[in-house]
Amino acid sequence: MTVMTAEPRPADVLERLEEPTLYDVFYEAGTMLGGTLVALADKAEADGRVDDERSWMAEHSRLLRERATVGADDREGQIAAKLRWDARRERLCRLV
Repeated sequence: MTVMTAEPRPADVLERLEEPTLYDVFYEAGTMLGGTLVALADKAEADGRVDDERSWMAEHSRLLRERATVGADDREGQIAAKLRWDARRERLCRLV
């Protein structure tokens, strides 16, 4: 008999990570979202949409500031930011 189990929630997976690993995963999520934002800014620039370019770069700057404020020992903050950034990147990837 095969027993089907539910996939663990992403937050549950993250909560089980050791601190250095969680921080690396959190930081990389910011890097990935940042790359998407820069790609969107580059696309806007190439299309001559200067206001959109500025908007994407402003969001990128806010992301970098936010990432810098989350402490290396702030597990709750890291998990919340990573989940939020992953969802934002998923929505934005459709635009690139």
